[in-house]
Amino acid sequence: MKNYWIVALIALSLAGCTKENNDVTAPGIILASPTSNQHYTEGSVLEITGTVSENHSIREVTITITEQGAANALVTRSYEPEEKEKHEFYESYVLYSLSGAHLKVEVTAKDANGNKTIASADVFVD
Repeated sequence: MKNYWIVALIALSLAGCTKENNDVTAPGIILASPTSNQHYTEGSVLEITGTVSENHSIREVTITITEQGAANALVTRSYEPEEKEKHEFYESYVLYSLSGAHLKVEVTAKDANGNKTIASADVFVD
């Protein structure tokens, strides 16, 4: 009889853990700003705003700004948000010494199971 209770407790523990392990849905991202093909002037502020939503748990949000043709990103910021199901993000970057640049802004969201979504926008500095 004791073995039955041990098996039952293990089964209940595993049943409680499987819901998130079966999560195959990637987080959703709404990139509100910037929008693709938006133009900025040298010295202006590029504001990156939007929302990440997830059915279980947001593990990581990464915001990257890369200049077209460059090997390295100008800015990369990764963090684990406190909000696990809906997170609003805001970052700003002053566009100095980038006249004539074509930039790619990417927001990447990963959940606890490694499902990943990327939203991006190409912007230009005049």
